[in-house]
Amino acid sequence: MPRKTGEYRITRANEEAVRAFIPYPLPPSHPPLRLDGDTARALGEATASLGKLEHSYSVCSVYPQWRKQFIASEAVTRSSTPCIADHRASPVRQASER
Repeated sequence: MPRKTGEYRITRANEEAVRAFIPYPLPPSHPPLRLDGDTARALGEATASLGKLEHSYSVCSVYPQWRKQFIASEAVTRSSTPCIADHRASPVRQASER
């Protein structure tokens, strides 16, 4: 017996007749949903993948805020550290000028 997931109903929207799909409530009752070994395993993998996706989204959603804080802290760190590549601040150059 094929599972029916819902039905179409004709409704009106702004004087236009439209077909709307109305799903049945979950979980299905006829026939009842059975989770055998393969289906349960696939469900577990899908649930784990959704967890990873949710974690990735949470990391990405705070990325702009993290980037702004990182750039600010990096600017402070670099401004307080003498630049070795700058020939004016090089101790070798300063010793040879004496």
